[in-house]
Amino acid sequence: MGRARQIAAACSLLILANSLSGLAGPVMKRHGTALLSVAVPYWPLPLAGLIGGQAGSWLAGHALKPMVIKRLNAILIL
Repeated sequence: MGRARQIAAACSLLILANSLSGLAGPVMKRHGTALLSVAVPYWPLPLAGLIGGQAGSWLAGHALKPMVIKRLNAILIL
C-alpha cells in the first residue's frame, strides 16, 4: 500500500523539478530585464500548482486506492 504512494511522491518531485526548469527558461532568456516584470505573466502557475498539489495529496492519502494511484501515475508518465 505504501509503495504506490511512494511512487506518486517520487513522480511529483520529478514534475516539480521539470516545472521549475521550464519556468527558469524564460527568466534566463530575458537576463537584461527585471525579474519581476518577467514573472508577472506567470503568477497563476504557482497558485495552480499549489492547489493541484494539495488536491492530489489529499486524494492519494484519503480517497484513492493504491491501484488507482498506480494507473494514474502510469497515464501521467506516458
